[in-house]
Amino acid sequence: MGRKGTVPAPAAAFLWEPSAVFPDTMLLGSACAFLFAVHAIVWVLLLLLTKQGAAQAHLGAHFVSTFIGFIALAAVGVQGWVLNPPPDMDRTRGTSVVGAMAVNGMVAFQTYEVILAVIAPRLRGKHFEMIGHHVVTLVLAVLGGTHQYVYYYAPFFFGMSEISSVPLTFIDLFKQYKGLSKSYPILNELSRNLFAVSFLALRVVYWPYVCYIFWTDSLIEVRKPDRVALYCIVAFWVANILLTGLQFFWGSLIIGKVIDMLKGKPDDEDKED
Repeated sequence: MGRKGTVPAPAAAFLWEPSAVFPDTMLLGSACAFLFAVHAIVWVLLLLLTKQGAAQAHLGAHFVSTFIGFIALAAVGVQGWVLNPPPDMDRTRGTSVVGAMAVNGMVAFQTYEVILAVIAPRLRGKHFEMIGHHVVTLVLAVLGGTHQYVYYYAPFFFGMSEISSVPLTFIDLFKQYKGLSKSYPILNELSRNLFAVSFLALRVVYWPYVCYIFWTDSLIEVRKPDRVALYCIVAFWVANILLTGLQFFWGSLIIGKVIDMLKGKPDDEDKED
């Protein structure tokens, strides 16, 4: 018991307490370290327990780390965009804990992705489109965090939209490990269906609606005398156009696959297994 007349000191937060700042050193550093630690552990285990080479083991370890990362980002997004969005928040310059968590989390995740794309060429995309996507997203997250800009939208663009990426990790796994889809046909089919539905719903249908609100807000922001740095606003405009175009391009590929499936045409990826 404390002495008579004294008030006990409040208990310290356990390890880390979320804050509405960027960079949040504890969150950003811990998230980065965790992703790389998981990757290293799984990579070593695959080398020791299987006959995989180093490059193939990197792909397997990448699946585990990205699966965990996408789950975490999606959870933050659902919390901050659907379940508990900040009330009456300034949508361009306001700050929030959940927005900062999405920003810091995305910086950590994309830092991991860029480094892994350098290590494993297959993760770069045939035309380096994946590493370009990672770099653009990383730059946006850093700019948004540094200037405390559009924290309101961070839970959607950096979190909620990643729901479709969760089943995508399994699709990538089946592509990287030929023959795996025949061993787990139900999981293979389920992951493809979940990805198609979630991607089209979130990134093709709902994404443009959120972009419309974002553009309305940013066009108001750019006319303010105390606006955020102009290069930051323009960077978000350019990136939004490019990334939205990329969503529509990927969406058209998915729709094409769905149409082929309805026509009974075999999937090219199935023929490769």
